[in-house]
Amino acid sequence: MNSVDRFASSLLALLVLAGSALPTLAASEADTALAQRYLGGFVLVGERNVSFDVIVRADGTAHATLVEGPGRAAGEAGRWRPYGNGVLIEYGSGWRDWLRVGDAAGGQLMQQATWQPQQSLLDPPFATARVLPIDEARAPFVGVFAIELEAGAASIDVTLQSSGRAFSNAGGAEQLVPGVWWVEEDKARMIWADGWRNEFRRKDGVWSHRTWKPGALFSSVPWKSAALQPVAVLP
Repeated sequence: MNSVDRFASSLLALLVLAGSALPTLAASEADTALAQRYLGGFVLVGERNVSFDVIVRADGTAHATLVEGPGRAAGEAGRWRPYGNGVLIEYGSGWRDWLRVGDAAGGQLMQQATWQPQQSLLDPPFATARVLPIDEARAPFVGVFAIELEAGAASIDVTLQSSGRAFSNAGGAEQLVPGVWWVEEDKARMIWADGWRNEFRRKDGVWSHRTWKPGALFSSVPWKSAALQPVAVLP
C-alpha cells in the first residue's frame, strides 16, 4: 500500500470513528420507545451551579422551573425530541439539555449535557452533570402555577422547585418575590419574603389555593380562597 492509500485509509477510519462518537437524531420507533423512559420530572443543574427541575411530558413539551430574574417567575418552556441514546430539550431561550443514560454504574445513572444558545451540538457541552429524580414527597407540587385574580387582572405566576425554593411575580411582572415551601399532609405551604403566605392543594384532580396576609397564621381564616391553574406539573 502506497502513502496515498495509507492516508486515505487512515482518513476513512477517523471519519468512521468520529461519526460513531457523535450523537445523531433518533427517528425510529425503537428510539421513540427509548425516549419514554425520560418522561417525568428530573433535577438538573443550571448555569450558576444552582439546581432546577424539568418536567418532560408525553406531548413533546417540557418545562423547566429555572428562574433567573424579573419576568421569569413562570420558568421556561421548551420542547424535546429523541436524540442519540436520550432526549434533547430545546428551550425558548436557546439553551439545550441532553438527558441520557451514561456508562457509569452499568448504565443506570442518568447524565445531563448542556449547550448554550448559538453553540453547536458538535461542540463539547458547556456543562455536564448527573441527573437526579425529584423527591417523591415533593414531586406532586413541583412545577409552575398561575393564581387567577379578579376578572381583567393578570394572574400571578408561581414556581415551586424541588429544592424548597419558591418564586412569584406577585409584586409585579418585573419583580421577583422569593420564598420557601414545604409539604404538609396533602398540601404545599409557602411563605414569601414580603410576608404573604399561600397554600396549594389538589383534591380529586382539582387544584385550589388559599392566601393569608402578612402576619397571619395558617391556622387562621384565609384572606382569600380560589381555584388554582397548574401550568406545568407532573401527572
